[in-house]
Amino acid sequence: MKIGLLFGSFNPVHNGHLMIAGQLMTAAACDEVWFVLSPQNPFKRESELLPFENRFILLNAAIRDEPRFSVCDIEQSMPKPSYTIDTMKALKEMYPDIIFCIFGGTDILINIDKWKDSEELLNSFPFYIYSRQETTGSLLSHHNIQIVPSVLLDISSTHIRANIRSKKSLKGMLPDSVIALIQHFNWYR
Repeated sequence: MKIGLLFGSFNPVHNGHLMIAGQLMTAAACDEVWFVLSPQNPFKRESELLPFENRFILLNAAIRDEPRFSVCDIEQSMPKPSYTIDTMKALKEMYPDIIFCIFGGTDILINIDKWKDSEELLNSFPFYIYSRQETTGSLLSHHNIQIVPSVLLDISSTHIRANIRSKKSLKGMLPDSVIALIQHFNWYR
């Protein structure tokens, strides 16, 4: 079995995340996509995050109609902040027969040299990277990186949180199930 891993804070999960997951799953010929929910990204302030449990609820609501998508909460039980290399090692130990690949955007290639044990990570796992534009850089020739041209929605979690605070419409940016939960619990206000 081959599984693509899409890491993120998903604060909140939005339609762009779901589209990326589907496009990269097809490009990588994966059987499933696991959304690896990060409790604390080392590059983001924790104060900006909705609690892990709430983001977990939103993520499960967003993917409930796609049987090939799952939420992976492994990082909740790991030391904070979360480091991708540690998560990958733990997953390989738990599931030695699964082929894992990492999904992401070109933005991760810009910062990957700042990641813990980035060379080991790049050499150990295939990366499928979505790109909305012409991409350049030395990592593009790395044997484990495949760039997948994508058409993406112009959506960001930051913009969505601002829309929520301003009481603007969220239609088309988030699955209806996620909008309903955010409104019901008054999250991100």
